[in-house]
Amino acid sequence: MTSISSGDFSELTGLQMLYLDGNKIASVTSGDFS
Repeated sequence: MTSISSGDFSELTGLQMLYLDGNKIASVTSGDFS
């Protein structure tokens, strides 16, 4: 991984978690559990 500040990494991780949670909710809503 490229060298980035812990603050940027935390923010990026937060955005990724929101993105993944959104996909999870969308998958459950559509009945797609793959």
